[in-house]
Amino acid sequence: PRLYVYVLAAFAALNSVNLGYDIGVNSSVGYHLQEEQGGLGLNDVQLEMFFGVFGLAAILGALSAHKISDALGRRKAFAAAAIGFVVGVSWTALADGYPSLMVGRFVTGIGVGFGLAIDPVYIAEVSPPQFRGQLVTWSET
Repeated sequence: PRLYVYVLAAFAALNSVNLGYDIGVNSSVGYHLQEEQGGLGLNDVQLEMFFGVFGLAAILGALSAHKISDALGRRKAFAAAAIGFVVGVSWTALADGYPSLMVGRFVTGIGVGFGLAIDPVYIAEVSPPQFRGQLVTWSET
């Protein structure tokens, strides 16, 4: 395929990095969230909810992707997913209490799940048939 198709597929596949980024960053933050001084003083249940709500929200984002993607088109849907991720991460970083932290985490999960559902479809749509299988797998590598 043309270089343009490879570039489109590569950028769409980069959406999967959002999931890895979020897991990587937040896996080390738990201890700090539980600290009384400088942290939010979360208890164990609140910390578990902090980690768990992301997955729930990602499922909901993925389940809603077809409707939004069909309404907006794939490119605009990608933009919506990216905006959701950026807003969610920013909200989480700026949270000053548990409820705000959870809202940020939920919005981040929606954005990630939504994006993960869209990227293989977009790659399949822009790829020539003989390269479609190869390029779609990029979002999983």
